[in-house]
Amino acid sequence: MSGKKNHITKCNLILEEKYVNEVIDDDPLNFANKTVTKIKYPCLGPILSSSVEYVLSKKLNIFFIKYGLGILKRESDFGSSRKYFSKAPFEYMMNKLSEYSPEFKSALQKTMQVFHNKQNWVPSMGVSQMKPEIAKRFGVDIEELMTIPGSLFATTKYLMELYNINKKYYSTTQPSVINVNGKIVTNPNSTGNAALDVSIVSYNMGYEKYNKWFCKTNNSKYLAPCDSPNGLYKPYDSKPKFILKVDKNSVVKNYFPYYIFQKLTSFGYLKEVNNFVKSKNCL
Repeated sequence: MSGKKNHITKCNLILEEKYVNEVIDDDPLNFANKTVTKIKYPCLGPILSSSVEYVLSKKLNIFFIKYGLGILKRESDFGSSRKYFSKAPFEYMMNKLSEYSPEFKSALQKTMQVFHNKQNWVPSMGVSQMKPEIAKRFGVDIEELMTIPGSLFATTKYLMELYNINKKYYSTTQPSVINVNGKIVTNPNSTGNAALDVSIVSYNMGYEKYNKWFCKTNNSKYLAPCDSPNGLYKPYDSKPKFILKVDKNSVVKNYFPYYIFQKLTSFGYLKEVNNFVKSKNCL
């Protein structure tokens, strides 16, 4: 990715100049000479279409870009959701101050550790709600994360990284499966690619929950990581006496586990992203 000044300038030019509804000659009354500029991806509109073209210019695959778009839609509605507007200034300020002052960052993390039991905490930020240190691995700075093109590039790169991690445990040609009341069935919200399914959700919930094998247990309604210590697994912190015995010889391939964080579920997150992608037939 180019340097900060050039990148920001290019992003702005793409959004403001490349795709306009009409290009008119010098005479404002000469309507006969109006020319309509064609948007490459009309189902997205001019801003998202130009953002996709920007990321394509960086030699990334459209297959991952379209799911990157779905993640931006889910995370902030492309920077237009009420929730995003309410917290974006705080997230930006905390990360910017942490960038300039290691002392501030240390104090912030200690505070979050003491009061919220969060280790090494930094707020996710930007249109894609990404942690700045992840974005920086792909050459995207804090300011670029506040733009759709910058966030889409970083999100697509990270999704590709997660995909390479997860395809060790999940098929790239078969859908994921879920456990419904003790019966293993095809995930109705699957993209058709189990590795992609878990990568999409890993973006929000962390890949550590997924990059492993899952096995059946002594309770048909529950599966558990096959490598559970001593073959035992506690699915609920609030129920310490509820312990599952793991059958390490009964691996369930492409299993998509159900996780919940506040109001967010792994099933719901995948569904929202995949439904958005399916609704955009011009990609």
